[in-house]
Amino acid sequence: MEKTKPGHGKSHRHAQAAEEPKGEDARRGFLLRMATLVASIACMVVPAVSGLAVWLDPLRRHKRKASGSPSNGTPPGYLAVASLDAIPADGVPRAFPVIADRHDAWTFEPRQRVGAVFLRRKAGADTVSCFTTRCPHAGCFVGYDADTQRYRCPCHASSFDVDGKVIAPSPSQRDMDALDAQVDAATRQVLVRYVNYYTGRADRKEKT
Repeated sequence: MEKTKPGHGKSHRHAQAAEEPKGEDARRGFLLRMATLVASIACMVVPAVSGLAVWLDPLRRHKRKASGSPSNGTPPGYLAVASLDAIPADGVPRAFPVIADRHDAWTFEPRQRVGAVFLRRKAGADTVSCFTTRCPHAGCFVGYDADTQRYRCPCHASSFDVDGKVIAPSPSQRDMDALDAQVDAATRQVLVRYVNYYTGRADRKEKT
């Protein structure tokens, strides 16, 4: 039997004791690195999720606003254009701007001009007729000539009578685009369902 040399057992035990702290330090280092990695990932994920929520929030607000009824009592889809008292009851069409809030998924611009309409009120009437100012031929803005009682387009010479009927010969393939208008009995505001139609065609198709 081989005898253990004096001091050899002590050296072996000392080596094992020295290896144990090194192994423990390695485990601690691994756990520390993992904790640091998890913390780094959390630091990246949380702002990303928050940013995504901010990015999507206008979409949610736009959807809520589009689907809700106006707070001022105006029917959905209608805009208050003018007071009935601002339209003389003489049968002469007058142009009025259409003001509305412009908004999409990311921007909001309050009270912007989105178009214009002709409002006409006959003598003794509390109702009005309404036409868009856009020519159905190519979308130019038409004017009203009180002397000839005609709407005239300055771009391609389309003309229409006071009731919006196209006058031949005209490049326009259809009459002027009439819009639905109603008068609020309580406020006497003229409310218009303002929409745009495709131009350059005989049929009337609403843009969506």
